[in-house]
Amino acid sequence: MAVTDWGAVLDLMQTDPCAAQREIRIVLLNLSSSGAVQEAEFRDRRVRFHPSDTTQLEKLLDEATEACVLKEGKIRHHAISLNGGRRCGRRF
Repeated sequence: MAVTDWGAVLDLMQTDPCAAQREIRIVLLNLSSSGAVQEAEFRDRRVRFHPSDTTQLEKLLDEATEACVLKEGKIRHHAISLNGGRRCGRRF
């Protein structure tokens, strides 16, 4: 079994977190739909991901999403509706 090259993912997260977010999301979707080993390209390096990598990929997706939001200067706002329309939200 080949070892996942996490360095390629982390390098892209530092240089372009939005691109990393997109690639990680694609890999996660492919892993969940096929359950087979997936390959993705991070800059000039091809990386193989195994279904056992999903937990780490989900954590990296959260980190990449946060970094992308900060890079683009956007505010993420999640809101839920409580008791007929009142909203409770969290900004980060």
